[in-house]
Amino acid sequence: MTTFTELLHCAEQRDDYWAEHAKLDFAIDLKRLMDRQQLRKTDLATRLGVSPAYITRVMRGDANLTIDSMVRLARAAGGTLHLHIASQSAKVRWFDVLAHSASSPKPEKMASQWAKAACHLRDGQRHGSLPLAA
Repeated sequence: MTTFTELLHCAEQRDDYWAEHAKLDFAIDLKRLMDRQQLRKTDLATRLGVSPAYITRVMRGDANLTIDSMVRLARAAGGTLHLHIASQSAKVRWFDVLAHSASSPKPEKMASQWAKAACHLRDGQRHGSLPLAA
């Protein structure tokens, strides 16, 4: 009898598994962006000049996406597409970093705070709080 783990391992050896995985990752990221932008599927469809059914297919992972279509979808939702290739053994996690603003700590102040933290660790002070920029 074949276990689920064995079936999954077998599936992970095929390119089509990873293609579907990438499409679903894209759909999830697009949905998160749409939620942040308070953008409905019909709004996105209107911006792109496509049917709402197409947007639904994209969200289900049923659309045959190209890099061009992914760029257009991302930009219409107020985002940008980023592609990244990593080692098969890497555990990749993406996160957004907010742009620098006037209220953000200055890079030189952050660098000095990181240097202080490194000194604390080097001196064996691994417990307690580290001085960080406010």
